[in-house]
Amino acid sequence: MADLKEKVIIDTDCGVDDAQAIVIALSKQFSDTIYVIGITCCSGNVFVDQVTINVLKVLTVLGRLDIPVYKGCEKPLIPSDLDTTHIFGEDGLGNVKDIPEPDPSMVQSESAVNFLTRISQEKPGKITLLAIGPLTNIALACRLQPNFGKCFKKLVIMGGNYQGIGNTALCAEFNFHFDPEAALVVLSEFTSPIIMITLEFCRKYFMSQKFLENCLNQGTACSHFLQKITARSRQLHTDGKYGLPIDKITIYDELAAAVVVSPSIVISSEHVFATVELEGKYTRGQMVIDWRDVLKKRKNVSIIKEINFELYKSIFHKALQ
Repeated sequence: MADLKEKVIIDTDCGVDDAQAIVIALSKQFSDTIYVIGITCCSGNVFVDQVTINVLKVLTVLGRLDIPVYKGCEKPLIPSDLDTTHIFGEDGLGNVKDIPEPDPSMVQSESAVNFLTRISQEKPGKITLLAIGPLTNIALACRLQPNFGKCFKKLVIMGGNYQGIGNTALCAEFNFHFDPEAALVVLSEFTSPIIMITLEFCRKYFMSQKFLENCLNQGTACSHFLQKITARSRQLHTDGKYGLPIDKITIYDELAAAVVVSPSIVISSEHVFATVELEGKYTRGQMVIDWRDVLKKRKNVSIIKEINFELYKSIFHKALQ
């Protein structure tokens, strides 16, 4: 039966939005069609050791500790000092104290990058790779295995921006700005299809506080867990710290997970050439798109432009049941 399911690997820097994306990917509503074969971890929202603990916490709540977790890169290809603990807390999951600590020894001894290169050769063309953190692990796998970027059914990335409006940087989205060199390597060297959930796309869609509260009050172990870990970021929204209407909640990695588990959710996309700016004083890490085909380069990414958001809301609500 597992051979008939869509095989997925999740590469993550597990903070609150990543945790919710994992919940969607492992939702029972997709248990007949989606098979997550591993979760690889890298630094980003928090240091990678904490990321592995966070992933294990999520898997514990979901009763899915059968899924192997792999520790990956501790630093971006060129070290940076980016810090998002003011958003997600020191632990990346809202500094919640009454969540049981999982056993760190459950993390696999094989490194994330070795796992990725190995599995790419064992199951070429069979795996969807969902990247919801910086692309460090994936870039290093490209360097270790020359044909790595050819070996996947598709790569779905939450990252990048193209309108020059950043989040943690002036002009760049966090995942790309954390490791711009890795993002450049992946966009340049992957020939498997790349589907991108950009910052601009995510800012088109918001969940209302009322709808989110309805989802979080379902009385399940999963909804109770997410209610705890999202409390800090929800309060920041309420306090107006994000510069958005206080009744709106932004969603990021969750949208990428929804595109993987339910591809029919996509209404429109555009196939373009994209690269990453490395040298700009203010624009380092910004994704650059050749909208007018001036460079005559291979169109390497599909930018998602519109989804069925009502379907997304249904997916998210059911995932917490």
